[in-house]
Amino acid sequence: MYIVLGSTARSRYKEDILRFLAAPIGATIQARYDKDLVPLQTYNNIVQARKKEALVCFVDLEAHKHPEKPFPMIPLRHAKIKDANIYGTTLVLNLETKEFAYAESIERFTTEIAQGGNTPHIDKKTGKRIGFFFFSVSGMLKSVVKVTTSDSQRELESWQKIADQLFQCKGFEDEPFFWTILGLHQRNTSIKLPLSLPSLLGGETTYYLPIYHYHPNATSLDEHLSIRVGGAVTLYSPEDIKIDCRYDLKQPRLRTSPGIYKKQTAWITIGPKNRWKLELTLIVQANRLRPILSFLAAVVGFAIPNIPTALSAELPRWLNLGLLAIGALLVAGAVVLGTSRKG
Repeated sequence: MYIVLGSTARSRYKEDILRFLAAPIGATIQARYDKDLVPLQTYNNIVQARKKEALVCFVDLEAHKHPEKPFPMIPLRHAKIKDANIYGTTLVLNLETKEFAYAESIERFTTEIAQGGNTPHIDKKTGKRIGFFFFSVSGMLKSVVKVTTSDSQRELESWQKIADQLFQCKGFEDEPFFWTILGLHQRNTSIKLPLSLPSLLGGETTYYLPIYHYHPNATSLDEHLSIRVGGAVTLYSPEDIKIDCRYDLKQPRLRTSPGIYKKQTAWITIGPKNRWKLELTLIVQANRLRPILSFLAAVVGFAIPNIPTALSAELPRWLNLGLLAIGALLVAGAVVLGTSRKG
């Protein structure tokens, strides 16, 4: 297993932490590290990390200044390393999000991870921060709660506890609210967790995007989530979602395009208004039956009204009907081709 660390040293790093919390299961989020932040052996053999399991964590670099003592780490969620590549001296990871990971004792979890000596800490001699932000660990992590399908009702509860832990850390104490997408489903009914992002969406289908938001101690809120969509999906709800209480569930409604001949791409961009955004890419499957039905309808629609004319013409009946059939096929082909280009 690989450990993927993020911090609040820069605003982008903090936003990535929030993206990992907000994304549904099955989303892809990118992380990047300078060569100096990765052990040399791991960096030189990065292909071995592909398709491996990972644990995304937050490391609190502002927690203390004690030499040799590791900075506290909070596990966020499990992930799979879909791809890992080096560009120049930068390691780029594409991570597929899985279940949330919660540790009741941050101190115990930090001690467990720090045993290998790779975690960030302050060097006693120089007083400078040393350590790595992407590295491998061996064995199972006993301090992390593993949420399985049989106890999926704990998934959102774990997320809420992680938000509580982050809220106690410098950099997150002024976060207006935390939120997460629970998945994507077709019926606006009770939700059974954990949901995930479907690999393929049906064409001409209505979906609901359940979003749960939460704040550890706010009494009232006046915030907004902004949602935009594009490609083969249309939003059938307001683009601005009002966040006016400490916790609630919102379910904006989406509808996919028909999809003709080939799969189509759709995207959803969502985030706090005028702040960071989470982008989700979706694939809408093709409707193979639709072009066939369009073709047959065009043939029938052209041929039937013209049969009496063909029969009454001076040319032989078989020739008239043959020309009529050819014309019907050409018109039907043009109709279907034009429709597919629009789709």
